[in-house]
Amino acid sequence: MRQIKKIIRLMQTGWNAIRKPLVISVRPLHVQIETNNSCNCNCQTCLRSEIIKNPENISFENFKKIIDVTDPVFVTICGFGETLLHPEAEKMFAYMKNKGISVNFTSNAVLLVKNYKWIADLGIDTLSISLDAANPDSYKKIRGVDAFPQIIEGIKSLQGYKKERGLSLPGTRIQMVIQQDNINELEDFVRLAKSLEIDAAYFQVMNMMGLDNRRDNLASALTPDLVKEKIMAAREAAKSLGVATNLDVILKKFEQYYHKENVKKFYPCFYPWYTLMVNLDGNVQPCCSFGGPNSGVYFGNIYQEDFTRMFNNDKFQNFRRLLKRGERPYECCKLCVPLTLTEVFGVDKFVPKFYKK
Repeated sequence: MRQIKKIIRLMQTGWNAIRKPLVISVRPLHVQIETNNSCNCNCQTCLRSEIIKNPENISFENFKKIIDVTDPVFVTICGFGETLLHPEAEKMFAYMKNKGISVNFTSNAVLLVKNYKWIADLGIDTLSISLDAANPDSYKKIRGVDAFPQIIEGIKSLQGYKKERGLSLPGTRIQMVIQQDNINELEDFVRLAKSLEIDAAYFQVMNMMGLDNRRDNLASALTPDLVKEKIMAAREAAKSLGVATNLDVILKKFEQYYHKENVKKFYPCFYPWYTLMVNLDGNVQPCCSFGGPNSGVYFGNIYQEDFTRMFNNDKFQNFRRLLKRGERPYECCKLCVPLTLTEVFGVDKFVPKFYKK
């Protein structure tokens, strides 16, 4: 029954993404939820320490409410915090899996060595590990903690446990935000994925929204030619090793990533027709690019409002209207290179196991 429902929702969402109505009668196919905003890393690309003064955890009851009222087919758990620091993480994940939801969550994996068994036993679909480096020294500089060996141990423990139990889940990927302190490690990152039997290596071109005062430390040594050269070399390494990546997507849209202000071709955004982001305080944003309090743009509160009305309120309708006209109404929209519709529905290549059952 759940599989039939999933197929119907996929068809409805695909049709909405093509037609782009201002009012949507179906609930979002995908929801991203922030469960906490505390963290055990201090990454140089993250604004959490400047924005979050009093870290909190979402209550289990509020988490249940988000799941129940949005009724998603797919959920991503990600936000300003480290997912595995939440004291009820296992309970929340079990609730989603018992409802037949496909779950992807992002983690820095510092605590993976203590949590890998329940992650595998619950059948969590995808574990996305924010790693950013291929060696301990770069890792410590970029992420602010000396935890690289511990993370590798956790990954190996997870992979060994899956083999021991004959489990295929979770699918795994390691992630890297490209910056000047790791620009020479892209090929090594691919090789690391291969050596750890990781399903995919995912690369992100750094979004500088809110990071202008850190530009010298993060990107002053990067030029488009250098970045493109390193990406092309990593892509060839990935192909020769059989490692799935999103590097073809980045190269296809390279001009959009590096010359946003001069680009005439704006890839249309489909996000408000199939997804939304819910912060732990219940504030709702159209997608994760709005960055919680980083942008300060909210379209409603899921704890305080009827969800169906909120998802089609004036703010959502106006946002859909502007995107439908090809406009980019917010600063984060102007800095974003959205996935195409084909890429959205073919994303399983670099979000392994998430969309396939």
